[in-house]
Order: sequence, then structure tokens, then C-alpha cells
Amino acid sequence: MKRAFASMALSALLVGSSVNAYAATPGYTPGVTVTANENSKTGYTATFVYRADPTVTRVMLYSDTFMLWDEQAPQYTGGSNGMNLNNLSPDFKAAYGHLPGDYKTTYWPGGGSGSSRYAVELTKVAGTEDWVTTADLSSGAFVYNFEITKNGITTARLDDPANPALVNTATGLRSLSSLVYVPYNAAKQGTGEYRDRSLELPRTDGKTGVVQTITYPASNGTDRGMTVYLPYGYDAKRATPYNVLYINMGNSGDQFGNEMRWMNEGALPKIVDNLVQQGHEPFVAVSVNYQDWGHSFARIEPDVLNYILPFIESRYNVSKNRAGRGYAGLSAGAGTTANFYLNHPDVFSQFGIWSNGITPNAQQIDLISQYKATTNVHIGLGKWDYVFGGRAMHSTLAANGIRHEFTEIPGGHDWEFWQLMFAKFAKEYLWKLPSCTSPSDPSLVNGACTPELTLNVLPSALNLRTTTGVVQVVIGAASGYSLSGWTVRDVKLSGVSPVSLARSANGATYVATFNKATLSGLPSGSNVPVNATATLAGSGNFGLVQASTTVTVIR
Repeated sequence: MKRAFASMALSALLVGSSVNAYAATPGYTPGVTVTANENSKTGYTATFVYRADPTVTRVMLYSDTFMLWDEQAPQYTGGSNGMNLNNLSPDFKAAYGHLPGDYKTTYWPGGGSGSSRYAVELTKVAGTEDWVTTADLSSGAFVYNFEITKNGITTARLDDPANPALVNTATGLRSLSSLVYVPYNAAKQGTGEYRDRSLELPRTDGKTGVVQTITYPASNGTDRGMTVYLPYGYDAKRATPYNVLYINMGNSGDQFGNEMRWMNEGALPKIVDNLVQQGHEPFVAVSVNYQDWGHSFARIEPDVLNYILPFIESRYNVSKNRAGRGYAGLSAGAGTTANFYLNHPDVFSQFGIWSNGITPNAQQIDLISQYKATTNVHIGLGKWDYVFGGRAMHSTLAANGIRHEFTEIPGGHDWEFWQLMFAKFAKEYLWKLPSCTSPSDPSLVNGACTPELTLNVLPSALNLRTTTGVVQVVIGAASGYSLSGWTVRDVKLSGVSPVSLARSANGATYVATFNKATLSGLPSGSNVPVNATATLAGSGNFGLVQASTTVTVIR
């Protein structure tokens, strides 16, 4: 097949491929080093060291996310109304913009374009080829780049050769920026939902997932770049397929390579690694590039439905039904996500829409209303973002009683904001529905809450040396909850359907009966996890629920 990407020289080749080949400064390490510093207003200082060849005459560090912005700056609503970080007026920058070293707990990092960019020229250490600068940064993952002048020619958008960006080894393309990771200091950085961004930091215990960089056969007959994140402990033979999130970038200025942005600049693998170790359900994430297609949904729709889904579902142990599939994106990728939500709620059940939005029409409202009880939608918007269609989408969904979550916080059209939105989505909403005691519970939100379930497998020790006989699973409501008014249906145990399902005489539980032979795929051992999914229906509402327990399997 044809390859749908252009070759791109690596930044290291532009500035010298060996970062250790030239005269060094004692005590300095090429790349970025973050150290605790009591004299810093954030508690930490990042030291950037660029080791260049002797023909380099200028090195500049820049970032779209290092600058700080006062949360009191007015919301952007279009035109000259409010502060737009992508077209920042000098007056707003002077009134609300601050350098990294001036950190306060009411300031937020971000930017998104040249008018809100932080840039500083590095100082060359005498007698060496090391160029050095520092920045005091708050908690989280920050993108940065270099601009180099060499032999009279200036080249920008270079990553750090000692801390390189992600490369798609299948295409040879490289993501755009390097990242620096800064810990959290509560005493200096303050407290609050978005101050501690430790989820974005790399784990040091080895319990990390894997990012695969590959290509897939696309709808236009070419091989296109793709990245796949597999969580720590991914098991290709796990009885229960993993949930899977398909996630898109927007425009980056490059026609190809955007499939790497979420895995690199977005810190998605770091965030999911940390959530998994906190007890969240691991999931697979898949990203592709659509910038060269102009993010045309007419082209994207068949590519996703007819090519990407079959490709991923045949290659990885992931869900093949809507309950286990999600779609998310930022900017133009959020427009794609909104289109899938409004036109294919039967294919995906989880949606993250950040820095964009589409106002649904009456026909689309009718369609998504049919799935509202089992669909999670998170719309996120930066207060100073120039793309603010999410506000109108939120208002329309709310006016029509469509359950969703809406988050607007100080931020721009940049990775600092998008990292926060993804982390919030993955931690609080992804594959979760609110709980309630019954359909008449006051906590019911537009008919979309479900009781918490318990699971009891009888017998708890399964002797699979013989495959004759049956296994019964008793499904009940957790303490404080009730199945009154609910009907349990579509039960599956580790993906297997029962031969019968009946409500108990007292109505408090349901009993699902399984042929033992159909559970032969369970591994042997003690504390073997088994998972059950079911659909609860009541008062015209329904919701997908999950419960799990462990059993002993004897072979």
C-alpha cells in the first residue's frame, strides 16, 4: 500500500546528533533537570542545558505553556470581548500575563500561540558548548522547544536532542515537542482541584504501559500512522476485553504525525499509568492523524467505522460493542468527536469534547436521547479559548435534558488545558454512571443513574475438570441500594451469556444460570477475577452496570 506521510529530518540531525560530542560544563547534564528549590515560588526549578556544536551562535527556548495568566482575566466570547490567548492584545498581556518565576496560586499556566508564548535566549557557558537557562514551573507536564541559529540559518520547532519527542518508528515521523515534568509542592503551589497535577508525571516503579507506533490500512488505500497505548499488565488473552478509547488531535501545523501528540504532548500514557495504579480500570487508547484530510467528517466517518475499528478489534483484545468504546478529541478532533456523538451514539458510549463543540439539531437530539442513560459526555472549555462552541453545545444539551458534564476553567487552546481535561474525563467520567437507590431517587439525573451491584458466584470454587453441570450467579444491590423498580437483563459473565435469568422470589436479587462448559476459558488458580455486565431497565430508563468478584478455578 502507499504510505500517507512525508519524510521528516530529525531535529538532532539539524543541530548535531551527539549531545555529548562537544565541550561540556562540569555539573551540567544535557536536557532538562528539575530540582527542589526553596527559593522558587513553585518549590521547583527546571534547568535546561543545550549542548550544541561550535557553529551554533544562538539558542532560544520557547514554550506555549510556560506563561502564567491571572484567573481574574475576563472570559473570551468572541471579537474583542475578553482575553483570547491565541490573539492576545498587548493590554491584556500587560494586565494579566506573568512570567513563570512570578507564580501565584491564582495564576494558571498556558498560552497556545506566539502572542502568549514564553521565549528566552540561553546563555552560553564560557569555554564550553553548553547553553543554559532556568525556569520555575508549577506541577505537571509542560511542552518546550528550541530555536537554533547555525551558520546564519535559524531553525525553529526543534525538540530537545537530549530529551527527544516520541517517534513513530513505522513512519519515521517525530512529534513536535519535548516535555518537562514538575512535581507538586502544596505549600507553595496551593491546593485545589487543578493544582496537583501529579497524574501527568512519569512513574518510576516500572508499572507503565506501552505505546506502540504503527500504521493501519486506511480507507483511501494508504498506510497511515497510528499510535496504540496498552496499559500496564495488558493481557491479550484476558477473558474480558479491555475498554478502548479512540482519541484525536486537532491541527498542529504539520500535515502528518498528529497521531503522536496525545501520546507525547498530551501525557496520556502517564495519566493512565497513574490512574491504573490508583485502582482505575485499565483501558487501551488509539490515536490517528486527520489533519491532511482537513478533519472532514465525510472522510473520517467511514475510515473509523469500516477500517480503524475492525483493524483494532482484530489485532487487540478490546471491546467490540458500544459500551466498551469511547471517542475523544481536542479542537478539530473535538469536532470529530461531537459528530460521532450526534450521529453514532450506537457505536460509542463515552465522549470527551474539549475546545470545540457542535450544536445538535432536533433530529440529533432525538437520536442521542435514546442513549442518554448509558452515555457519558464531557465537554471542556478554556476560559480564554478562541474556540468556544462547547458553550452552545452544553446549553442545548441541558435545555433538552441530556445528561452530560461541562467544565470551564481558566485556560487557553493549549496542552496545559487539554491534559487537565483528559485527566478529569478519565478519572471521573470514563465508563462510569452515577449511582442511585432506585429510579425515584432524588439523585437521579435525567434518568441516568444506576444502583451499585454485588456478585456472588455459586459455587465459589469452580471445578472445571468436568464441564457438565451449571454455575449460578446471584446479582444483588450493594448495601444502601435497591433493585426495586429495576429489571435486570442482558447479563454476561466474563463475556458469556447465561442459559436463564430470573428474579428471586423476594425480588431483591436476580439469579443467572450458566452452563459450566461455557466458562472453560477462565484461567485456573485462586482469586481469579470474574466480571459481570448487565443492563438495568426501569421507568423507561436503562443503564449498563458492571460488578466483579473472585473465584477459585480448579482444573
